[in-house]
Order: sequence, then C-alpha cells, then structure tokens
Amino acid sequence: MIGMRLILFLIVSSLLLLNSCTKCSRDDSNKHLQVRDTTIQVESDKVIPNSEKKTQAREQTVKHQPRKSFEDTQIEMYFPGKILAPDTLKTFMPITIAGAIAAKPSTGIVYGETGNVSTVSLTYDFSKGGVVMRITDYGKKENIPSYDLKYFSILPSRSGFESETIIDEMGKGYLLWNTENNTGELYYFLANRFIIRIEGYTVPTGTGGLVFFFDKIKRKKLIEKIKYN
Repeated sequence: MIGMRLILFLIVSSLLLLNSCTKCSRDDSNKHLQVRDTTIQVESDKVIPNSEKKTQAREQTVKHQPRKSFEDTQIEMYFPGKILAPDTLKTFMPITIAGAIAAKPSTGIVYGETGNVSTVSLTYDFSKGGVVMRITDYGKKENIPSYDLKYFSILPSRSGFESETIIDEMGKGYLLWNTENNTGELYYFLANRFIIRIEGYTVPTGTGGLVFFFDKIKRKKLIEKIKYN
C-alpha cells in the first residue's frame, strides 16, 4: 500500500511540475512576443532624412523672414559727382540688338534749377514695332525731381499689364508688360543717380522682351566710370 501511494504521489507531483513549466514557457513566449511587437512598432515609425529636415528648417526660416517689398527696398550704392557727357553715356548702350540697329541718338544737357542733367536716347526699330532706350544722369539724388522719384517709391500697376520687380545690388526698378500686344515699359533707378527708361511697342516675340534690352546696358562699367569721375 505504501508503495502504491508513493507511486501515485510521484505521478501527481510530476504532472503539477510539468503544468507549471508549460505555463512559465507560455508566459515567457508572450513576453517575447510583446517585446517583438514593440520593436516592430518602433521600426515602423517614419524616419525623416537629414536633407528633408534641413529643407523643412529652411521653409520655416523663409516664413519667418519675409522678403523686402519693392517699397521697402533701399538702394545703398551711391556715387554722386559731375554728370557724364551724353556721348559718354551712349558708350554704355548697345548699338545693335536683336537684329535692329539704333537710329541716330538724341542727346542733350538740361540746365535745371536743381542742377544739370545729361541724357541720351536710342531708338531700335523693327518691322512691326520698336524699342526706345534712355539713360539720364542727374549727378546726384538731390537733383532728381519728385515726379521722377515717385516711380520707385510704389510699385505701379496698370490694367491689362503684368508687373515685375527688378532688384539687385546696383538699384531697383520694375517692368510693366502686356503679353497680348508685347507692349510695356521698364524703369530702373541706378545707384541713386541714373534713371534708365525702356519703352517698347509691339516688340517682336523673338527679341526676348524689354529685360533682354535692359541686360545689354553696361551698368557695371557705368558704375566703375563714375567711381573715378
């Protein structure tokens, strides 16, 4: 009898121990699965590349640092002095451009109340249109009449015309352009001293527009000239 009881006790103890081990194994397995799930969740999160982070930072910087408007932009370059002769001004303008040869220039010196003013004007004729380009040297900003300065205080607008600002280290200006008939004007205030006026009417499409004419003016060389005038 004692032997049978001992055998039964050993069998029951073995079954309880096996059940306990199985439960522990399941718990450990569940814990492992939970850790694995957590790892998968972390790995599935979107990783933002450094380049994208830099782009986002630049966009935020731009939003907090708006560009200056046409009205707020001040021209820092300034070299006042004796006005250049009209024939000298002419050397900074193109003689031929976009297949057109400039007509005989119109030049002159105006002796105004505020000071002398030098000007030169060139006309470029095409078969169905033309461009007039003019440079005026006022010598210094104080000589420029208020009705000329007003063009650069507020960006103008005109019905049927698109407006575009032209701002660089030498000055600022604007372009008014009608795309339907290729007509418009470009005004630019150079170094607080010169005013460049370019007017076009039915300008041929292949010429590149008034900005193309404007870029042909040797503005940097003109600045170098007045530095030592």
